[in-house]
Amino acid sequence: MFSTSTSRLRRNSSGSMYFEAALSLTFQLALGAYLGHYYDIRVFMVSGYAVAEGLSPYETRELESVFDHPHFDGGVPGIGYPPPWGLLLGLIYQVSYNIFPNIFFYNVVIKLPVILGNLLLAVLVRNLLQKENVEAKMVKAAWRFFLFNPFVVYTTAVWGQFDPLVAFLTVLSVLLLFQGKNKASAILLGLAAAFKLIPVAFVFASLLFLKKKNEKIRGLEYILFFTGAFVAATYLPFPLLNWGIAPIFSSWNIHFSVLGGLSLFNIAELFGRDSFPAGLELLGYLWAPALIITFYILWRRTVSPSFEELVKSCLVFIFVLLLTRSWVSEQNLNLLFPFLILNASLGGISQRAVTLAWVIPFIFTFFNASFLQQLFLIYPEAIALNDTVFSAESFLHYRLILRFLVVIPWHIMGWWIVVRNLRS
Repeated sequence: MFSTSTSRLRRNSSGSMYFEAALSLTFQLALGAYLGHYYDIRVFMVSGYAVAEGLSPYETRELESVFDHPHFDGGVPGIGYPPPWGLLLGLIYQVSYNIFPNIFFYNVVIKLPVILGNLLLAVLVRNLLQKENVEAKMVKAAWRFFLFNPFVVYTTAVWGQFDPLVAFLTVLSVLLLFQGKNKASAILLGLAAAFKLIPVAFVFASLLFLKKKNEKIRGLEYILFFTGAFVAATYLPFPLLNWGIAPIFSSWNIHFSVLGGLSLFNIAELFGRDSFPAGLELLGYLWAPALIITFYILWRRTVSPSFEELVKSCLVFIFVLLLTRSWVSEQNLNLLFPFLILNASLGGISQRAVTLAWVIPFIFTFFNASFLQQLFLIYPEAIALNDTVFSAESFLHYRLILRFLVVIPWHIMGWWIVVRNLRS
């Protein structure tokens, strides 16, 4: 009788899980079809067209005649990420706009890998917590976070950024590392970093874990496989597809020289600057010594190579990177959330910290003036309205002050989590 009751409970749980996944998918697709970030989605659409036509996605193009929308005139900049995302956009264009030339259909198909990333993260984190015998209530909360959290949905399905896909590859890489599949882990992490560079921080956590397992020689092997996968995915498309590499060399350090976002360096915009002044450019690389110092501190510790310790070190390294970069976009936090939730569910930090980690940035997005920009496809006048409301001289100064003030508690909370985990 007990066995029958248990089976019934499991069936009910599975049924509820499928229903919630379907509900989340429907909700995200509905939002994703009509909304999208004014800058990023235009760049993604143009890049997809360029790759599909055998052109480089790294050059500015004017495609109003192709997409029949007023915001595609005057030139749309090239993509600012390594080739894998551009290649995927080319495939997306071929199976969407090239067949059915509707801009909303194209928009939602671009969002499909993003939304899929959210669903896959929900499944992966849920399964990891179940294997760690975490309380069912916390497992359900983690599962629903990736499906329905407003900040997650806003920065992914609405905005269109693909960080959840990168996060899924990264978490899966960490799981493979824990299971002893070092080569597969390194290759997967190299591929994740080839989409966005942020996962490079997890190389430190991987090397630390291998050292704790007394497999230092495996660390060198891990670096070689990671580097091989990363270089192959980021370099080979240029000669194979005959893309000019000059735009890459001319702006290779763009992500290390701009100031703003959730970084404390956004205070510079109060003084009319969005990049480091001459002589202070090295501050854009503050994250590098910060990661090295963190690695040295943890290297000297004697801890067991448990899954909990691996998650803890991953959380520390990603937080240190995000807290010391000169520019951090809201969507980048989607690489932080899986490890934050795993750490909280395993007893490392309180659930209140998880709430603050997304609520504070969500408030920040309002002062960052990005809400109206998501309406440009269905309401092109939203961009002019956004400039009128958020960039007016009478309000701009106060908005920038408030944006900086909101970032301060987020950094305090972040460093508190880092120090707490380092001390424990």
